[in-house]
Parts: sequence; C-alpha cells; structure tokens
Amino acid sequence: MGNRAWLYLQTEQDSDTPAIEVASVKNCLPTLWQILLATSETTRANTTQRVFGDAGTEGLCAPAQAALARLTQLAAFLTERADDPGATYCRQLQGAVLWFGQLLARDFDGAPCLFNADLDEVSWLVDDDPDGFNRAVRQECNERWLALCERMAGNDVPGVLKLLHVADIKDEGGWGWRFGLGGLSHPYFADAEEQPEITFEAFEAEVALDNAHLGEGLYRFEADGLWGIRQGRSPGGPVLVAPGFDGIWAFEEGVCAVRKDGQFGLLDHSGRQVLPCVLDDIWSFAQGLAGAKRGAHIGYIDPQGNWVIAPRFDAIGDFSPANQAPACEGGCWGVIDRQGNWQVKPVWDDMDWDEDVYAWAPQRNEHQGLIDTQGRLVLDAQYDGIWVSSYEVEAATQWADGSMRLVVRQGDDNGIVDADGQLLVPMAYHVFNSPAWRNGQACDAPPEHERRYVQMQRCIEHDDWEQWFESIYDIHDRREVLPFVHELLGMRWANAYGWLCAIAPEEPSEYCSEGVQIGIASADGSWLHEPVYGWVGEAGYLEDCADSIVGHWGRNAPVLAQRAEDGVMVVLHADGRVEPAPVQAGTLEA
Repeated sequence: MGNRAWLYLQTEQDSDTPAIEVASVKNCLPTLWQILLATSETTRANTTQRVFGDAGTEGLCAPAQAALARLTQLAAFLTERADDPGATYCRQLQGAVLWFGQLLARDFDGAPCLFNADLDEVSWLVDDDPDGFNRAVRQECNERWLALCERMAGNDVPGVLKLLHVADIKDEGGWGWRFGLGGLSHPYFADAEEQPEITFEAFEAEVALDNAHLGEGLYRFEADGLWGIRQGRSPGGPVLVAPGFDGIWAFEEGVCAVRKDGQFGLLDHSGRQVLPCVLDDIWSFAQGLAGAKRGAHIGYIDPQGNWVIAPRFDAIGDFSPANQAPACEGGCWGVIDRQGNWQVKPVWDDMDWDEDVYAWAPQRNEHQGLIDTQGRLVLDAQYDGIWVSSYEVEAATQWADGSMRLVVRQGDDNGIVDADGQLLVPMAYHVFNSPAWRNGQACDAPPEHERRYVQMQRCIEHDDWEQWFESIYDIHDRREVLPFVHELLGMRWANAYGWLCAIAPEEPSEYCSEGVQIGIASADGSWLHEPVYGWVGEAGYLEDCADSIVGHWGRNAPVLAQRAEDGVMVVLHADGRVEPAPVQAGTLEA
C-alpha cells in the first residue's frame, strides 16, 4: 500500500475545519507540492485519513492564494517557452492552475485559505525523527522555490526541468508522479500514462455535457437561472422545453422529474407535463414505481403520475425485484406489496432488502434477522450478520429449490442454517469456505457432493498469540469429519476422494519440509495414512503434494513418502497400505 501523504485545502490552521482533499501520493513528496508549500509553516495536521497509526507529526500549511500564484508563474514560464503550447504537460499545468483557482473561488468564495499537507506516514520513512522530517521538508520547499526563481530569471528551461525532477518535456511519467500532476484528485489528472488530449476547460465542458444528458438524446440547459430541455448535444439544438424549471432530472420509465417553486412533477419525452408540479418530493423509479410525497406522508406513483399506493407512510424504500418494498408507519418498519398491503407487519426498527440473499433483513436492537419474499420469518433478529454460504447459484434459485444455506454470526462465532432457519453447523466457528479440490490441478468438488462439505476455521486465542485450525464439516451427516488440523485440501483420484491434511507438531523434525506433518484421510474422515510424514509425493506446498498423490493413485500406483520421525522412505497405497520404498526411488515416476 505504501506510505501515503495527503494535501488539503481548508480555511483555517485547524484540523477540525472542513477540508477538501486535492492530492495524494505514496512514498514521496512531489515537486508540485514543494512549490505549493514554499514559505510554509507548521500547523495542526488534518488527521482524517490516519488509519495505520500516528507518528504525531504536525502538518505543513501555506497560504493558498500565494501558492497558486507560484504555480501560475511556473506554468506561464514553461508554456511560453514550449515548442508546442498544446503539449500534454502544458495542458495539464494550465489545468492545475484553473482547477485550484476554481476551488478557491467556488468552494471557498474567495476567502483566504491554506494548503495543508499531512506527511505523517511519509515521515515514517525517516528513522526516529518525524518532526525533524517536517523541518527538513519545510527547508527543502523553500530552497527549491528560490532555486526555481533563479532559473526562471535566467531563462534556464533545462535547469527548471531538472529542479522539477522531470527528464524532459516529453517525460509524461515524470510530470505525472515526480512532479505530481498524476496525484491530483480531479479526474482530468487521473491517468498519468494517458492524459486527456483536450484542455481542462474542454474536459470540464464535456463532463458538464455528460451530466446534462437526460437520456434519449435530450439534454437539460440553463438560461437565466432556469432549466429547459433541448434535443442533441449542440448548444444550438432544437428546444423541446423552454427554460422554466428550477431543476430537471434524468429520464426513468419514459418520464423525468422536474421541480418548480419547490414542487415536483413529471415530463415525458415529448416535453408534455404528465404530472403538474404538485408533489412535495419524488424519488427514483424502481420496478416501475416511484416514491412520492404529498404533505406529511409518502406513497407510490406510476410513470403516468397516478397514485398506485396512496400517501400514508412516514418513510419508504424502493420496490425490490420481489415486487415488495419497505415502508414505515408509526415509527416501525414492515414490507408492503404493490397494492400497499402489509406482507410483513410494521414491527421492526428497520428493514432492508438484501440483494445477495434475495430476502428482507429486518433489524431490532441493532441485530439482524431474515424474512423471505413470502413474508415468512426465517430468522429472528438476533444475529450480527447473515450472508449466503455459496454464491455459485443465484440466491433466488436457492430459495426456490430449498437449497439455501446461510452463514449467521453472533459475536465472533459463526454457524450455518438452512432455508427453514434450522441449524446445520453449530455456532462454533470463525470462518467458512468451500473446500478447495485438486485432481492434478484445481477442480470442482465430486459431482454428487458439490455442496455437502464446508471448510471451517477456528481461532484459539492464547495469552499473546492466536492459533488457527481448519476442519471439514459434513452438512448431510451433520458432523465434523476431520479433527482440526493446520491446513487441508480436498483430493479426487480415480473413483474416490479424500482429504490431504497438514498438522503442526510442537517440535517439527528435520524431515518436515514445511514445518508440518502430512496425512491423508478418506471421505468420512478416517485416516488412510495418519499425519506422520514429512512429505508425501514431493516436498513443497500442499497443492504440489496433492497433485503427485492423485497422479499416482489415479493410475493405481503407490506414492513415495518420507516418515517425519526418522526420515525412512516408504510408499503409500490408496487402500491404506504402507510398504518400504524401493531401493531406487526413481522407479516411482509421477
């Protein structure tokens, strides 16, 4: 991730005042920042994004108007002396000047403000003296700007480029990262490798035009503070709706919302006012209906502006793919159908549609439950989290065929329940995964047991360290088929399958290649070969061992192994037999 630094604009030398992030970098201090921070002072750092610790350094701040004047001077010097004033670096320098000017004029209304740099993480790169790092940075910023002024006064373009850490005018990587244009937060500077081939003004105009697009080739436009609609991207395009609205939004379901004098209505693609501006608010359409407010209550309208569900709710949400919506009445949430009838009575603190689970997630006392699309309470609100155990099949299909399984969490413990809320795996584990399988390479589970097994992890906490174990749980038989081991992997060979396991002995022998001992269990968890081997098949990762084992057992040949206890070589058979290894182990070819 790297050690990051952030540059902000804010109005006062106080980390608590509102700030706008204008740039970020990793593991360096670009020369652009040094120009902006010349003549800087220490200040309270903006600590908004300090996540991984705090070296406690102060921030560096510099008056923004003076900083912009320095950047403007540099940009003018280089642009005036460029062979091609339209070169990428010229466009981007001018863009940076224009953008900072916009921020100061628009977001701060011309009020005096500061650039504030949080260099705390970058200071970690200096041993034991973060405050000394900031002092050195202040001095470097001042010295670099003075040196740049000398080179500009002497008309020394190569000298200026050298001070900017840019190899030459075509060094786009240098301009992007060593100078720092690529670290600016505006999307115009987002890709230092493929900078826009248009000016900053043209880019802004293009973005504004894209934002003005309402759909179907129609665009909103402003005149004298009011909005209208025209056909096509051209400013001279035919006017469909004369400016007369305070706001116009994008088309949905063939209509767009408009606002006039604080009230909302609808227009269609022809510009006809489908619904006069008589609503107090309107939301986006979902499943063909939009929430709409009149007076103190909210209901739903269709694209023709007709009330499908009269306004009677305190709050609502969008209709889900199940054609149901959350609604609040009397301070409590429930679920309604398209006629406004309660499918789930309003008795909950909150109600959300969980798209991944394809069900409703009611909340009570900050705990979550689950209600299916039939309104059936599957799980009462007593869990800290609920999610689908497998995403290989769509959740709606899993509910329909009864195969739904849900992981539920209470505190640090997790379990698995079925579609009826019955516990399949007890609340005793910390992580669930689908087992990984190999048959010479990564493969799927045995076809008849695709969702039978779950790989589980449990953390055992000691005084000052944690120990993680893995196991396999058989959901069909409702039992743990393997004791907790260090690591495990599913294997398929010939017409059989089983588990390759690694355990971590307290004192690994010299014959344990990875510090673990290897064993092989059959499908029901009984040991074919107990975990007493330093390696099986070949020394290395568990995947390599598995591929060697299934390669041999798949053609009914034994596989070579070394006992961890004494280093003796043996061969292991798929039926559990152990025999001494041949004198020449090379006869066991994979």
